[in-house]
Amino acid sequence: MVKYTLSYEAAHRHELMISATFPTHGQAQMELQLPRWRPGRYELGDFAKNLLRFEIPDFSFEAKGNHTWLVQCEGAKEIRVHYVYCAAELNAGSTYLTSEQLYVNPVNCFLYNSQFQDEACEIQLVLPENYQLLGGMKQTAKHQMQAKNVQELMDCPFMAAEEIEHWTYTCEGIPFHICLLGKHHLNKEKVLQEFAAFTQVQLEAFGGFPVDEYYFLFQLPPFPVRHGVEHENSTVIALGPGAEVHEGSLYKDFLGISSHELYHTWNVKSIRPKEMMPYDFSKENYSRLGYVAEGVTTYYGDEMLHRSGVFSDETYLATMEEQLHRHFWNWGWMNKSVADSSYETWLDGYERGVPGRKVSIYTEGCLIAFICDEMIKEASEGRLSLDDVMKLMWEKYGKKGIGYSEEDYWSAMSEVLELDYSGVRNDLVSGTEDYGPYLSRAFRSAGILWEQNEIGFFETRLGLRLMKQGEQIVVWDVYPNSPGDQAGLWVGDVLVSLNEHLLDKNWNAITEVINNKEILTIKALRRGTSLSVGLKSSERSYFLRHSLAYQQ
Repeated sequence: MVKYTLSYEAAHRHELMISATFPTHGQAQMELQLPRWRPGRYELGDFAKNLLRFEIPDFSFEAKGNHTWLVQCEGAKEIRVHYVYCAAELNAGSTYLTSEQLYVNPVNCFLYNSQFQDEACEIQLVLPENYQLLGGMKQTAKHQMQAKNVQELMDCPFMAAEEIEHWTYTCEGIPFHICLLGKHHLNKEKVLQEFAAFTQVQLEAFGGFPVDEYYFLFQLPPFPVRHGVEHENSTVIALGPGAEVHEGSLYKDFLGISSHELYHTWNVKSIRPKEMMPYDFSKENYSRLGYVAEGVTTYYGDEMLHRSGVFSDETYLATMEEQLHRHFWNWGWMNKSVADSSYETWLDGYERGVPGRKVSIYTEGCLIAFICDEMIKEASEGRLSLDDVMKLMWEKYGKKGIGYSEEDYWSAMSEVLELDYSGVRNDLVSGTEDYGPYLSRAFRSAGILWEQNEIGFFETRLGLRLMKQGEQIVVWDVYPNSPGDQAGLWVGDVLVSLNEHLLDKNWNAITEVINNKEILTIKALRRGTSLSVGLKSSERSYFLRHSLAYQQ
């Protein structure tokens, strides 16, 4: 058994002291690895950058790259490693230590022996006596836990503090835990009722649950954050400011992220692309299936809230409108398919990146899932849906612990209902065709009226999306071949005036005084250099506002 001991002396410096004991299994050499990647994030984390000190007393060792150490241990039964991890970042996938709490994602900071990943792992925490310890890992004693192997260890975050609110509810005999760390004004009765409602419809959709119990671990700090990460039998959700989570858009996010992450318990934690079966924590886990893993989950996260009655029609359609804006206001779909973008999330998946280079596996995958769902419903006259596809994937792959391929997913679609899915696959998943015709049919099938309206002069007629940065009006995006593009304006340019009228935060209001001149003059700054460009507004519409409503 591998044993870990976690302690600290200088919580204000976020210094988490870790000691780990590894059996040698008679090896003359042992290779120890610190993860470079955590599941749920499609980019490398390179967690060794947070190591402050690293020592292996009584044994010689050398670094093999920046996350691996080769230890000479001939004749020894075990080796003991001591190191300090700087736990100064608080988000849903980090490790964080203060004088008020210890929150750990083991995949950030636990060494492991890559050759013996099936060993049981024990964790002993040196904590104040009055600290609660909560998380999905089995607790064997006071402030002590055990994982059956490395895969389970790395996928079981936990948090410990004196004041953690612990609420519970039960669905289909399965206990669900809501653990809240941070000051908030959430209504316990309302939260439990709404969580039980969306949990119930998800359980009914699959006819079973992959795990025996489940933990929602909430970090509710006093500063803005919005982040969730899925795990085998838990999720960590960081949302703030905590004092505002009970109302408005933050409460909608509170519900939306929770439903999304719960759906992940089936889709991606159990129904998992074969490239991630098992997880390899040492490198990228490339897959073209992000549009299923994240896209289908994004679609069903909100769909289940709507189906359960937690989201009203208006709230649900507002979430779909957000997806439409994210898609149509990002012309990356003209350049790269969602499947290719899935593979390349490891390059810049969480950054804006080069304008127009990529699309979102979350947004495009969500819209594709909606299109497929409505295709199946329409063709089967409502007898079948994408629910049946995901349930089949759960039965064939998730339950059996078998990874699936892209072809397996589309074969399951055809097994549920024999349709011609080649258009969606070729045009949208693997291609860069316009989603518009597919969405129009899907919305008609769903009884939803889809309207597109003008936003403002700059966006709709010039193809320029602007944003305010400090006192400057900056070009955020330029629609390809729009008047703004043809005039040579580009992302990052600072707009100063339109026909000599200075621009401010109400930039569209200025168009009321340009006297309908055919030729417009925009003055701008580019990296400190002044430029003046002439352009004509277009009768064609570029960036548009999308609105949805159920037909009466």
